[in-house]
Amino acid sequence: VQDGEAASPGQPQSPPEWIERPRDPELAAIFIEEAREVLAALETTLAAGASAFEERERAVEVRRGFHTLKGSGRMVGLERFARAAWCVEDALNAWLEHGRGLAPDLVRLACEARARSEDWIEAFERNGEASIDIAKLEAWAECIKREEPLPEDTDARGREAQAVREI
Repeated sequence: VQDGEAASPGQPQSPPEWIERPRDPELAAIFIEEAREVLAALETTLAAGASAFEERERAVEVRRGFHTLKGSGRMVGLERFARAAWCVEDALNAWLEHGRGLAPDLVRLACEARARSEDWIEAFERNGEASIDIAKLEAWAECIKREEPLPEDTDARGREAQAVREI
């Protein structure tokens, strides 16, 4: 089962702790609208690929976007969603404050998190819930903070993020 998708018969189910639902339907609608705006802005900034963070201000903008997603997610009770955003924010903080991590890997992490967040937002809108697996984002953020290269990716979404990195 991919992030955000419901399992169909015969497919393994996501662990129950991965399933998140916004607490309040009215706040959820506002959250979804705001998240779409933030994700669109992130897509624009990250479209520059590996050069996206050549200007420090772009990295600050991306960090601010993920900070907004984190706070908005927490406001509606989406702790795993918020944690995914925090992984990117934290890695960017380390890079901005201490120069830790490679800019292309940061862009790759941010692109992956943005794509997954978009999937989760679509699932919230369509199903009222999403399966949020953040293990990969957490692992990548830790690699960046330890100044280790990110592992090669085998799934389709990861290959897209890898291609962006190489542009």
